[in-house]
Amino acid sequence: MPLLVNAYSTLREPLWPDFLPRAAVQHRDHADPELATHLHGFVGYVSQAGDGQMTQPRYHLMRHVQRVRQHFTFEVDDAAFGELAQWAEQANAVCFLADGSVRDPHGRVLISQGEPAIDEQAQVPYPPDALQRRAQQLRS
Repeated sequence: MPLLVNAYSTLREPLWPDFLPRAAVQHRDHADPELATHLHGFVGYVSQAGDGQMTQPRYHLMRHVQRVRQHFTFEVDDAAFGELAQWAEQANAVCFLADGSVRDPHGRVLISQGEPAIDEQAQVPYPPDALQRRAQQLRS
């Protein structure tokens, strides 16, 4: 059974999920005036999900959502989860699923309404250039 995915990417230029037919993917960016309102609501959802306690992972997820530039919506079959994970990592995207959870590119739960449980290994993605800048700062 296909799973509905809302993927939120921080990349300036859209990286299309090429494992799906282009017609099967809905996309919007900041040219769509409703995206800002949608993202504001999504930040609110992230801040209140589960127990609502502010944690470092929750804060980083909220900051990711605030930096989103591309929003994709599509359905994906179980057989394509590996391709979804690879694309989400390249697109620097987190995914909101129909169960109310927000997942990292590898499907690990960042935020949920209690079920499924939050995965301690889940990580908000960062693009390679951001990771390089951080490494340079730590060396300085």
